[in-house]
Amino acid sequence: MPRYGSAAEVRWFTGPPSFAGHTCNAFEADGKICFDLFEADGNGFAPVVPAKDGSVAPPGSVTTRLVRWRIDYGGNNAELSDREVLAVVNGEGPISIPAGRPNPTATSSPRPWIAAGSPPIPTAAPIR
Repeated sequence: MPRYGSAAEVRWFTGPPSFAGHTCNAFEADGKICFDLFEADGNGFAPVVPAKDGSVAPPGSVTTRLVRWRIDYGGNNAELSDREVLAVVNGEGPISIPAGRPNPTATSSPRPWIAAGSPPIPTAAPIR
């Protein structure tokens, strides 16, 4: 729904199936709503939380990515398709700087801290 909008203005969007994790940033740019979050290509909480059948994914079998989605709220298309992978990480649970506080500038370049394992990224992995 638009900022300061009402429940009558809520729009729903559909996208490809994925395991969507925590959001770490959101902002507006070029008339679009942009939000950064973690997506996994399987159970993003494995091996901490097993699957419904009790199985646990082997270590390293699930890849997590920090992605940016852009939504054209004013457009006619309700299908999410504008997605950019910002970094491939083996982690989740981001926080922005300053720790635990919302990003006061709401810009496209937060510096999130991520609880991550290694590999696949070095400690100084660039985030675009």
